[in-house]
Amino acid sequence: MDLISVIVPIYNVEKYLPKCLDSILGQTYKNIEVILVNDGSPDNSEAICLAYASKDNRIVYYKKENGGLSDARNFGLDRMSGEFVTFVDSDDYLAPQFLEDLYHAIKKHDAQVAMCPFHIVFEENDNLITKSFLTLKNVVTGKEILKEVLGKEGYVSVVAWCKLYASSCFDNLRFDKGKYFEDEYINFKLFYPLTKVAIVEEAQYYYVQRQNSITNSSSSEKKFRDMIEFSENRIRFYQLNHENELEMLARIHYCDSLIRTIGSVSKVLTLKNIKQVQEKYTLNYNVINWKRKKISRKQRVIYFLANIDLQTIAKMFYILKSNRTY
Repeated sequence: MDLISVIVPIYNVEKYLPKCLDSILGQTYKNIEVILVNDGSPDNSEAICLAYASKDNRIVYYKKENGGLSDARNFGLDRMSGEFVTFVDSDDYLAPQFLEDLYHAIKKHDAQVAMCPFHIVFEENDNLITKSFLTLKNVVTGKEILKEVLGKEGYVSVVAWCKLYASSCFDNLRFDKGKYFEDEYINFKLFYPLTKVAIVEEAQYYYVQRQNSITNSSSSEKKFRDMIEFSENRIRFYQLNHENELEMLARIHYCDSLIRTIGSVSKVLTLKNIKQVQEKYTLNYNVINWKRKKISRKQRVIYFLANIDLQTIAKMFYILKSNRTY
């Protein structure tokens, strides 16, 4: 059996780490190396890692200065030995068949990547929401995945975890250090050349939504700037590769992201900043051929009004979202 490298970045997760490690070591696929990367965690995570490493020789433990999630993943990629690799966030956990099912899907379809849906576990009440793919196919191309990324449930396809990759996918790719949305920065470059991506139907990754997690934290100007940067990088990438449909989808996604996020950061932006963002929106709005896009009349009106006054429309959305009850 091929060796699978499991890269686990670790920072301030002593509460969640044992469950995560138990789920990895309990996989039905046994030929694994578990690369634990302690990213300068100040809590008791190191002691937990060392205790597990002393009992299972499949664990390789490293400690480094804090550099963030992307840096920790890259550290693991530089040291992995496996023919295949997967990423597990240290507050999440896996179903026992996760690796075996994804590995067999890759082998069955001669694919470069296999991926499965995932469950969102809400920490405060243990409620589950399952996020699935829109496609019903067993095998798709990388470009088909990238179209899903730009759709309504794109988050399912964009995240680095819940996937098993041929290690060669990362021969010339690394995560961008110090960025929010680190998966968005690499996703389009990773999937674009892939000819076969295998889809496993059953959700086997459990993503724990922590109340104080980075993903769940309030927006900041830095977060907003990173969203603009990766969105424009993605559009430029599709332009250079003459992918007109993906470019248009990326532009619509960018417009939508600006509407959804500027309302939460408008207080920290200067009038000059807001004017620049409005110009970015208008530039993309005017390039899109709206007549050819299958969107509702309501959406068309929203995009049109945002082209006139993005800040006001965005604030309305932000207020409605903030007042929503779940």
